[in-house]
Amino acid sequence: MFVFSVAQSEGIKVVLPTFHEFLCSFSPIYAGIFFIAGLGVMFILGAFVNLFKYLKNR
Repeated sequence: MFVFSVAQSEGIKVVLPTFHEFLCSFSPIYAGIFFIAGLGVMFILGAFVNLFKYLKNR
């Protein structure tokens, strides 16, 4: 959402493409969106893994 809000504030129109258009094109905005989303998913999964390890050893 951060990347979308920055793009909108700069006047860049962001339209979500179809899956085929996404695979056949590159956009720095989409790269930023998926990078930040990927980091978020990785951190959430890591937090749950560490929580389970902590609760198991407690």
